[in-house]
Amino acid sequence: NKEGSIAELTKMKELLQQKVAEQTSDGAEKDSKIADLTAKQQELEQQVADQQSDITNKEGSITELTKMKELLQQKVAEQTSDGAEKDSKIADLTAKQQELEQQVADQQSNIEGKDSTIADLNAKQQELEQ
Repeated sequence: NKEGSIAELTKMKELLQQKVAEQTSDGAEKDSKIADLTAKQQELEQQVADQQSDITNKEGSITELTKMKELLQQKVAEQTSDGAEKDSKIADLTAKQQELEQQVADQQSNIEGKDSTIADLNAKQQELEQ
């Protein structure tokens, strides 16, 4: 019966060797899959890091542009206020100019009237002196 046991053990050994070969092949496939997944994970982690860096840069740009916008809005407000003050001053100066021009015209008319009176009085004086 030793021959039967030997045959059975040989068959068992062959089955186990086949099982070991299958598991070795399966293990190699799994190792390859792990390597692929690890590489993909590292690639994705790098993409995440790059995107985070890009986001940080864009947030910095947004902050900078927001500050610039606020400064420009403040400048526009100041210039609008300054423009309104200048408009008011122009209106005041224009009114004063018109007032002074009227005074000049009135005084010129008064001077012309006095010149006429002086001329009349001089004519009267010469007439009386003769």
